[in-house]
Parts: sequence; structure tokens; C-alpha cells
Amino acid sequence: MEYTIKNIQPEAKDLAGLFGVLSNPLRLQILKLLMDACAENNNSGLCVQELNASIDVPQPYLSKHLKILESNGVLVHRREANKMYYAFAQNSSICRIFDFLGTCCEKYSEFAAWKRTSKT
Repeated sequence: MEYTIKNIQPEAKDLAGLFGVLSNPLRLQILKLLMDACAENNNSGLCVQELNASIDVPQPYLSKHLKILESNGVLVHRREANKMYYAFAQNSSICRIFDFLGTCCEKYSEFAAWKRTSKT
């Protein structure tokens, strides 16, 4: 979906909420680890123990932030035996942010080109 002035208003509150979800450094670290793993294992995810080995925080604190990401449509989980795996949700809400930022970058490029050629 391309974002324009007319159709961004209904999405603004949702997008702002998603940016809020991503504003935590630990959650960004979790997403980076999952993105790296996604490229290697076809988005099969990482278990909490693998994430915890890379992020030095207490496991309950990590689980709390995984749950926040999941409840906001960014991640999904699955249980295998005694391990919980987290991966990106299909059509993850984070894709909406990427779409929005892509449109902003395109518009910024157009603006920057215009600004370089304008005489004001």
C-alpha cells in the first residue's frame, strides 16, 4: 500500500503504536537476531534459549519482550518439546513500517532533488 496524505490518517495511530513497540533497545536486538537467523534458516525462528545466549538479560525479562512483540503482530511462537521458538509472523506488522519508511524515503528523495534545483 502506498501511503499518501489522504490515506495515512487512519493508519497513523497504528503506525505510531508499532514504532512504540520497536522503540525498546532489547526488542530491536531481538529482531536483529531473528532477522539474521531468518536468512539462514528460512524463518524457522530461534528458541528462547538461543536468544538468551546472545542477549545477556534474565530469561523472564526476555520472554516478557518476546510476548510484547508477539501481541503486536510482529512475531509468532511455536512449541517443540520443552522449547519455545519465535519467528516473524507471516505478513508481520513490521512490514507496514517498512512500507511506510520506503514511501518516506522515496518522497524525501523527490524533495531533496527538488530542493537542490529550486532557487528558494
